[in-house]
Amino acid sequence: MGYKSDASLLLGAALSLVIFGSVADEKKDVTEKLTEACYLDWQAKGWQIRGQNKLADNNPAFRKGIRKVCQARSELYMEGYEITPFIKDDSQRDVYPLVFSSDVEAIKSHLKAFIKPLQLI
Repeated sequence: MGYKSDASLLLGAALSLVIFGSVADEKKDVTEKLTEACYLDWQAKGWQIRGQNKLADNNPAFRKGIRKVCQARSELYMEGYEITPFIKDDSQRDVYPLVFSSDVEAIKSHLKAFIKPLQLI
């Protein structure tokens, strides 16, 4: 009897891992796709670095920073915050300081100060 109940518990635990693991993997996949879509959308905007008349997309450090901003926005969106995963056309002034932030978590922390979680009904 002990063996059978132990096996049932292990099977239940394994099924939980498969179910919840696949949900987490799916969420990660969606976040990655949103991040890439955000980045491609930003590229199409053709932002220039102020005072240099050069495309921001031509600056590797800026590109890397924009990817981090996109990732932060996508993660917050997937966590249920009222934020679009995309960078708005007129948000250069807000985005530029974030581009050179140290990491995605720092960007998310900054953004959280200005957004709120969605209200569940």
